[in-house]
Amino acid sequence: MERRIAMKLDEAQVRYTTQEALAVTSADFYFPAVPKPLAVFIDGYPHTKSNQQTKDEIFRTAVRLAGYKTLELPYKNPSMRTLDSLYRAIVDELRSLGYPIPPTKSGLE
Repeated sequence: MERRIAMKLDEAQVRYTTQEALAVTSADFYFPAVPKPLAVFIDGYPHTKSNQQTKDEIFRTAVRLAGYKTLELPYKNPSMRTLDSLYRAIVDELRSLGYPIPPTKSGLE
């Protein structure tokens, strides 16, 4: 799913890095937003298991304490609808932070 989201971000010319090393873990997507950078975690399987959820919460709490804003996006079904929903959630969060999102060629996202 991360690769498909990356392709949509690339098409929209949104600047990001992947697997950005943070305090104690890495983010699936990292956006250098101001005043707090945004770390995005796309959580499909195995993040649905309780032991992994506990680890994720510990690591992500450390990331937040280190000064990052986090966006955690769980999903179960890797469909096109899910892809669009995850992408929209990222873009909406970036817009709320004032992060530059270039207009698309069609004017739609």
